Amino acid sequence: MSRIGKQQINIPEKTEVKIAGTVVSVKGPLGETSRDFKPEIEIKVVDGKVILTPKRNDLETNALWGTYASHVYNMIEGVNKLYQKKLIVEGIGFKADVKGENLAMSLGYSHPVSLVIPKG
Repeated sequence: MSRIGKQQINIPEKTEVKIAGTVVSVKGPLGETSRDFKPEIEIKVVDGKVILTPKRNDLETNALWGTYASHVYNMIEGVNKLYQKKLIVEGIGFKADVKGENLAMSLGYSHPVSLVIPKG
């Protein structure tokens, strides 16, 4: 049994989940996405929650159950939150500073490394 698959996925406000056969479409404030899933897992929307249930009880279906639950959760998160990348600089003597629109890094080279921070 999948621990992830058993959990119901809440649908936030301003987010719409549509199911047409095996295709799940999610539309939110930041965009929309859709994906085709195998028919071994039944996906339903009930009372503002997405519920996944396996149609058979075998090893492959149980693996797909948790995987598909993660995919649907990530689809919902993707249309509601902006993409964010966190940079971790580890090591003795390494440092990074934001100077205006540039990222100035001291990474052990004989010279500092400077990159332009992309917009958005």
